[in-house]
Amino acid sequence: MRKFTVLIFVFAATFSSLYSQSADEKLADILNSGDLFMLEEQYPQLKDKLQYPMLNILTESLLSDASNKPQEAYEKINELLTKYQAEAGFASAQTMFLVKCRNLAAMGKYAQAADELQYFMGEVSQHMDSLYLEAYKDAYRMYNSLRDTPAEELIRPREDCVIKYEADIFDNGNSLMFVPVTIDGKQERFILDTGCPGGAFMSERFAEEHNVRIVYDSLPIQGVGKGFGKLGVVDSIKIGNMIFKNLTVTIALPNAAIDTVYQVDAVLGQDLMKAAGELQIYPNEKKIIFPLAKTPLPPTGQNMLFINDHPYLKTYSNNERLIMHFDTGNSGGDLHYNYYNDHKDEVENTGFRETKQFGGYGGVNTIDIFRLPYFPLKVGSKQFILKEVPVNINPVWANQGNESGALGMSFISSFDKITISFDKMFVDVE
Repeated sequence: MRKFTVLIFVFAATFSSLYSQSADEKLADILNSGDLFMLEEQYPQLKDKLQYPMLNILTESLLSDASNKPQEAYEKINELLTKYQAEAGFASAQTMFLVKCRNLAAMGKYAQAADELQYFMGEVSQHMDSLYLEAYKDAYRMYNSLRDTPAEELIRPREDCVIKYEADIFDNGNSLMFVPVTIDGKQERFILDTGCPGGAFMSERFAEEHNVRIVYDSLPIQGVGKGFGKLGVVDSIKIGNMIFKNLTVTIALPNAAIDTVYQVDAVLGQDLMKAAGELQIYPNEKKIIFPLAKTPLPPTGQNMLFINDHPYLKTYSNNERLIMHFDTGNSGGDLHYNYYNDHKDEVENTGFRETKQFGGYGGVNTIDIFRLPYFPLKVGSKQFILKEVPVNINPVWANQGNESGALGMSFISSFDKITISFDKMFVDVE
């Protein structure tokens, strides 16, 4: 499930023409490629060889933002904009300023984020590209509507939180994971969705039924389609023995095209998972643990990064590195057009052509796909086989980036245990 994100991220500056040192050139090439995973891999080997400090600060800003370190990202971006704005260039500066304010909002400093955006637009709006300016205005309106809202806060006892979940299985064998959440004094089922930025996603009917306080009524939302919804706040919800306060909620207006196929009332997004730091899913037992004692980083290291508010995994298939959207709100999983375009002969020779219906916010579509009978993949040190994997052959079937595909519930249900760490940014499977 994808929710509106204010960040339209581009690597706007071309550095490689500016620097002659090999380390600087190599890093500049990586920055211009937009490959944050390669940046995370290569930067430790390059950082002490760089001749231009601006590249260090820019890289550390990007990696802090992608690694769920909002305070560190805010400080690094401030340093970048204070010391190296002219060197970085205006296009990069306007992008990074928006990232800075997004990290302020992630810390619950909504008023400061709104005020800084307003000041920046007042100073330079006449020089901004219209697309960036509209993103700035959207972000300002959203943060300003939250300026009197306290930061989200997780309250938990000094023990693990253990909850049971329900897996709703569809006719095609795919499933969604529902967790019990107490809201407005009533226990309800929420889809647990790593792919949902923010606190929660609700239908308008559900939000009205549970007295969600509306703070903004023209919120752009993007999923399978685009539209407008509302932004709300819930004073508190309860999950197991944990209480999550000041939950921000995206509220979707009714949409008959999708609601008649599958009604999604409530989705629990990333904010709770980030606040808890880690969750462990046990599919065979239908159990989730939010542990107090966090799992150490495995020897294979970090393999997850946030890009435009969505988590992506570094995986391997037959030694080929593939970047996959990690989305437990996806009832199955698939390979995207990017993969098909790079492996067309293999897919068409080994797969079977069929049609597939898919839906999300904005509507339902029917598309032609190929289905691979099996697909080898490695996450961390674990090699495994995914079966009956759809491959999308339409380049515009959904709002995608450069990822090779998506790992959803068919991936989750393949293992005995899945550890998802938002503290150390890794996914490990057993």
